[in-house]
Order: sequence, then C-alpha cells, then structure tokens
Amino acid sequence: MIQISFYQWQTSGGKAAPRFKHAKDFAGKFKRFGYFAHCDGLVLGPTDTKLYLFNPATRDAITLPDSERNDLRYTARACHCAGLGRDPRTGKYKVVRAFFRAIYSGLFTNVHLMGMEVLTVGGDGVWRQMMRRPPYPVMSWQTGIHIKGFMYWRIDDYHHDVPAPRGLLRLSLADEEFGVTGLPESLDPELDLCFSLEELHGQELCLAACTGDESVTIWTMEVDDDGGQGQWEQRYNIRSRGLCHPMALVAGGSRLLLWRGGVVYGHDLAKREAELSTVCKLDRIRYQGRRARKWKNLWIFNVTPYTESLVRPRFSDSRGGRPSPRFFLDMLARMK
Repeated sequence: MIQISFYQWQTSGGKAAPRFKHAKDFAGKFKRFGYFAHCDGLVLGPTDTKLYLFNPATRDAITLPDSERNDLRYTARACHCAGLGRDPRTGKYKVVRAFFRAIYSGLFTNVHLMGMEVLTVGGDGVWRQMMRRPPYPVMSWQTGIHIKGFMYWRIDDYHHDVPAPRGLLRLSLADEEFGVTGLPESLDPELDLCFSLEELHGQELCLAACTGDESVTIWTMEVDDDGGQGQWEQRYNIRSRGLCHPMALVAGGSRLLLWRGGVVYGHDLAKREAELSTVCKLDRIRYQGRRARKWKNLWIFNVTPYTESLVRPRFSDSRGGRPSPRFFLDMLARMK
C-alpha cells in the first residue's frame, strides 16, 4: 500500500512541528512520481500511471480522467509532461499535459511531434485538445512551472526536425498561444540541460545551475500580468556542492530557502561567501496530528510553498475561497 501524506510546516514562529493535514491511500497504482505542482491551494500529483488532484485544506482528492491521446500505461508512447495553472480571463483552473502526435524513429530520424490537451477543473471532466500545437517538443517527463496565467516547460533539444532555440516553451492559459522564453545569456550552453527551474512567490521565474565545483548561480526574471517579461538577472551566487531548488525568500527577503533531496537549507543573502545552513532534515523532524511522531517507511519527499484555499478539485463545483497567508507544505509519499 502506498500513501501520500500532506503536512503543513511554517518557517516562522520558531521550531514548530509540521502539522498533519491529509492522507490518501493507493493500492499499488504507481511506481514513480514527478514533481508536484501547486496553484491557489490545489496540488497536482503526477505519477507514471495517473494524474491526481488534491486540496489538503479541504481534504479532497480526485483521480483525473484518462486520456485517449496519452495512455500512460503504454510506456513506449506515454508522455509524462503536465502542469497546473489558473486562466486569468475566466478564473478557472486548468490541468495541461502534452502527448505524442507522432514519433518518427529510424537510422537518420528521431523526431517527436507533440500536441497538448487541457482539462478544466469544475468543467465536464473531458480532456480537450488544443487547436494550436507546440512549435517544439518538450521533455517528456517534467512538471510545468506556472506564473500569472503562463506555463513554462523545458524544450527537448534532441527530438525535433527544426533547430530549437535556447529557451523555455511558454503557454498562455488564456488564449492557448505558444511562445519561447530565452535562457539567460550568461548561462553556459553546456548547462542547458542541467538547471533547476522554479518560481518565486508567483512573480518571477527562477533558474539555478551549478557553475563550479562548489558554486550555484541563480538567475531570476519577473513576469508581468500580461505575460511580458524583462531581462534575466544574475542575482545570487551560493556556495554549494550540488544543485539546489530555490523555494522562497523569507525574513523580509534577507534569507533564501532552498531544497535538495530530503534537506531544506537557508542562505543569508547579506553574507556573499556564507555556506548553506541546514534548516531541517525532513526525515528527522517530528510532526503533530497523529499518535506516532516520527516518519515511517519513507519513500520520497516533495516540498513547496503553499497557499491554503477552499477551491474544490471537482468537475461539478468550481467555487473558491479567500486564500490564507502563505505557509509551507511538505508532500510525502510513504509505503506501508
């Protein structure tokens, strides 16, 4: 039996223990997870066989319908590229995923032609194919980054029939138009496949890459409400022996939280040469809300900034609620 459990963890107020929010049991339905996506209280959980949608605050959990265009059980043609976001024009939440229209493999050919489909939360529960097709294929196992009604994916630089730009594929959830957001010019082209892509406070794209044996460089770029974007800014250089995922700025913007493996780190931005400090080791912290106070049979962690809301992950109810202040949510998969 596999269990996905959600725990709320707030960084303010001292060493508060994570609080149990919700758990869902699954009877051997999947063997692999992707990174979870979050938007206004909803959490998308991609796996190798299904997509799941949760709201830990309301304790709702649903399995999204299967798609005729993308049978995840057929591994040879399964595409595990999905994302969750909000359409700013309609206010509705959408799950988007890619699928293979055709795969051409041969001695001199290895081309993936892709399409995308969308499922509207609160709608009829049917995947709708987008009229426009992605101009470039995207990597087939990734979770999209959502900022202000736009979704971003890494472009597959190998399976295409035309030269692909150094950039990210961008999708507008409002008009379902595609575009390309370029990578930072100062990013070494050798690192184009070795970076971490995140969002900061729903306002900025954030890209991190290892630029030395003990150095991680972080670039950020602000996205406005119309999808306009400025220039990438090389903002932080951090001493680290491995690539970390930037999570959030805390303490009035003076401290950066990062995540790698089962550890959350902090970096004091006022100290340029400061090493990362360990905020907590997720497999060792205790939690509140159940009899046992320690994790058992851990399999994998997901951790992300989270805003609580009353949005219901259903196909017959699209009501929402006013979000509460931002807190952090630990997402864990446990095997019984």
